[in-house]
Amino acid sequence: KAGKNTADDYIEEWRREGRPCGPDLEQEAKAEAERLEAAYPEAVLDRLAAAGGIDVDRSHGPADDGSPSKEPA
Repeated sequence: KAGKNTADDYIEEWRREGRPCGPDLEQEAKAEAERLEAAYPEAVLDRLAAAGGIDVDRSHGPADDGSPSKEPA
């Protein structure tokens, strides 16, 4: 799938993103979950799964507003 054979192959592509967080961690987590759910609706997840994790329609990184970009990275 996507040319990956081991967990290490996938982990090499992971990235960490840091940003300021307010004192209410529960609210921060809820807001992040809502952002991710809006950015990756079921149709997008289905397409990603069918393509072995490669999304040719979107960039591989978030836009400045935190939503996925359609512009090349």
